[in-house]
Amino acid sequence: MPLLEVGRVVKPHGLRGEVIVDLISNRPEQRLARGVVLQSDRGPLEVVSASAHQHRWIVTFGGIADRDGAEELRDLVLRAEPLEGEEDTLWVHELIGSLVYDVNGLFYGRVLEVEANPVVW
Repeated sequence: MPLLEVGRVVKPHGLRGEVIVDLISNRPEQRLARGVVLQSDRGPLEVVSASAHQHRWIVTFGGIADRDGAEELRDLVLRAEPLEGEEDTLWVHELIGSLVYDVNGLFYGRVLEVEANPVVW
């Protein structure tokens, strides 16, 4: 199974290498636990600490010690393996290309993209 997109680094936060992360997961306590390694186009990133902050997360990754290092992570997509117990879950990447029928068998077409539900705060 391919890695799942679980979040994206939005921007640096402060001067000590912390970043703001938009998390795409209903299990932040597992995805952002200390020691978890997330994959990215820059290579693996180990979570050192994470805390909730205004509907997002402030995350410190190992080896990122200052704002310049954090700035290099801006807009970086974070990926991870599915968590245990998620074997029966249908993932967005599995929907793309699927054929869509209604309950009466009427064909509607093929899924081209999936739009995230809007978040209302």
